[in-house]
Amino acid sequence: MSKSKNEITVQISEQLFEGVRQLIDTAQTTVAISLNAEMTVLYWTLHQQRITQRGTC
Repeated sequence: MSKSKNEITVQISEQLFEGVRQLIDTAQTTVAISLNAEMTVLYWTLHQQRITQRGTC
């Protein structure tokens, strides 16, 4: 039994949607990891500046 053109189109659309969803999920994870790393560096740098300023005052 062969699939109709509509069934094939729906299947391709679902596969495309799933692929796009996976790309978005991956991008969101990458952004979260990068942001977390940058925030850690920021807070560490601010802490170091605070320690340095306390030592000179």
